[in-house]
Amino acid sequence: MTFEGYRNDPLVRSAVERQFGIIGEALNQAGHADPTLRFAISSTNRIIAFRNRLIHGYATVADEVVWGVIETNLPVLSREVSCLLEEPMMNTVSDMLIRIFQMSSQRAHYSRGNHFLPWAE
Repeated sequence: MTFEGYRNDPLVRSAVERQFGIIGEALNQAGHADPTLRFAISSTNRIIAFRNRLIHGYATVADEVVWGVIETNLPVLSREVSCLLEEPMMNTVSDMLIRIFQMSSQRAHYSRGNHFLPWAE
């Protein structure tokens, strides 16, 4: 999908923003229960802040920002989640976060190829 395709499809934009919300909320809850997760996902605070901006101030988020986040931050997030999946001993909260993240990425596959949905500057 191109940026123009993304920009012109309200259903895709809505789905992407929904996935950002799920990821940000999952990281927020898991981070409170297991503070070590904040070390495993480098931009946890930024992901949560972006989620909050989408949920509470959605009219102020430009499509270009969301698209830039998908293009720029996606590889980092994907690597970090992959590293968590490779750890032999994860606690229950980490397992929950990974499952939520995997579900998000499977839903995102429809609109964004084989990528996870990341966060904003």
